[in-house]
Amino acid sequence: MTNRKKDCVAVPLNEGELKRLVHELQLHQKELEQQVYLLKAVINNVPDPVFYKDPDGKYMGCNKAFEEYLDVQQEGILGKDVQDIETADMIELHHRMDKELIQKGGRVIYEAKNRPKDGNVRNDIVHKALFHKADGSLGGIVATVTDITELKHAKEALAESEAI
Repeated sequence: MTNRKKDCVAVPLNEGELKRLVHELQLHQKELEQQVYLLKAVINNVPDPVFYKDPDGKYMGCNKAFEEYLDVQQEGILGKDVQDIETADMIELHHRMDKELIQKGGRVIYEAKNRPKDGNVRNDIVHKALFHKADGSLGGIVATVTDITELKHAKEALAESEAI
C-alpha cells in the first residue's frame, strides 16, 4: 500500500486507486499533447511568416512560412537574436521597435526591408505584439511579417505612368 500526502496528512492508496490516478494522469497528458499539436498546426498553417521571441529577444520559434521566407530552419534560429539572422542595416530598427513595444505595450507596426539569401530586397510590414505567461508575466513578442514588395512595385509603376 502506498501513501499519498493530502494537506500534510498521509492517505493510504490501494492498488485500484493508484491505477485510476495513473490512468487519469495519462488522459490529461494526452489532452495536453493534442492541444500542443493543435497550436503548432495552427501556427504552421498561418500563410504569413510568424515568429516569437522571449523578452530578451531570443527566438523561441517560428512557423513554416517564416522558415521559407528567410530560408532558415527553426532549429537554426532557436535561442538566437535578430543580429544572428538579419542584415546589419535592419538590426537597429528591429531592436528599437522591440524595446518600444516592451516599454509601451500594445502593438507596433512598421515597415522593414529584408534581404534573404537569394539577394532580392523584400519590403515587409512587421506586426508585433506582446504575449504573457499564465502567471501574467511577460512571455515575449509574437510577430507576423507581410511581404508588400509587389504592392510597392505596383505603386512605383503607377506613379511613373502618371508622371508621363
